[in-house]
Amino acid sequence: MASRRTSSVPCPPVPSTGSQVIESTHSRSSFVYGGGIGVTFIDHLNVSAEYDAVRIQDADNSNALWPSTAWRF
Repeated sequence: MASRRTSSVPCPPVPSTGSQVIESTHSRSSFVYGGGIGVTFIDHLNVSAEYDAVRIQDADNSNALWPSTAWRF
C-alpha cells in the first residue's frame, strides 16, 4: 500500500533571497532487503560484512556493502 507524503525542510538563508523551502511529494514505495555475516577470531577480533539492496526509482547502484571489524573486550 503506497502512502502519500509531503514534507517541507527549511534551508539556511540565502543572502540575496532570504530563506528557502524544499518540498517533496511522492506516492511510491521502495523495496529494501539485506543480509550479513560475522566471524570472531581469537576470542576478540570480529570481522563482519553486510549487504543492503535498495530499489529506488531513478537511482542506479543504490546498493551498499558494509565491511567492518571490531575488537571485543
